[in-house]
Amino acid sequence: MCITSLWFTPPPPLSTSNVCAGQKPPQFVDQQALWNVTLTSAVFRHNIVVKVEESNNTIYPNVSADVTATGIDLNYTLSHQQSGTWELVWYLSEDDRNLTNLTLRFKAVSSVTNMTSYYTPDIVLCACVREEECDYLVSSLALSASNGSGMFYVAGCQCGLDKGGRFCQDDVSVCDVCYDNSTCDADLTQGNVCTKCPDGFLGDGVKCYEVDECRQTSPCNQQCANTVGSFNCSCHVGFTLVNATSCQGRSKVTGGDQRGRGGDVRGGGSCHRWVGQRR
Repeated sequence: MCITSLWFTPPPPLSTSNVCAGQKPPQFVDQQALWNVTLTSAVFRHNIVVKVEESNNTIYPNVSADVTATGIDLNYTLSHQQSGTWELVWYLSEDDRNLTNLTLRFKAVSSVTNMTSYYTPDIVLCACVREEECDYLVSSLALSASNGSGMFYVAGCQCGLDKGGRFCQDDVSVCDVCYDNSTCDADLTQGNVCTKCPDGFLGDGVKCYEVDECRQTSPCNQQCANTVGSFNCSCHVGFTLVNATSCQGRSKVTGGDQRGRGGDVRGGGSCHRWVGQRR
């Protein structure tokens, strides 16, 4: 009788227990430590091959799956195909986007020795609307040190200019990235989406900064007040604003007889016209 019970290293995905001298545990053959699962494929299939070499005979143990899923109930089947081969079929749906954690642990038990081995892959799920949007790089790097210890990761999505949201499921306008009222080139005829900031602003069309025209260009003849995206001109007392930026002096009659506006001047009075200056 075997009374030794050991847990062999390395750790999962491939591990064994109840190992006795002279006996061999089940072996999972050519199994990947990392699974990349794509939601758009609708069905994910994976063949699990396991065997036991015992006294020059090959024994094919039974395989079962222990599934721990958080967020949804995983829709899958595990069926025996032929000697030593089992097939996992995962029926994918949009509900799988709600998965927050998932562990798939496969258990192989030898019917002769009763020895047990385990296989627990890391899983990266891409739930992007289009498969080409899946970014496996970051998730693969994050799991590279795991070496199949049952970690679960949802891959990021690289959306196009017309899509947004965590899974690129939302329609967006390419011009949404531009600053308000900036010039947008949705067809990229000029190489960039955002090409020009609105009048009174400087920047690249994505980031725009309000310009103080009063300080930079002195557009007014006398007084200037900066506003958002523009400016206002005004004149000193005794001057009239002309053409929005210029100031023109008004006529003033002093002394003698004055008749009406614009009338003749009598009594020896004098007429002064101040233009462009303040008295």
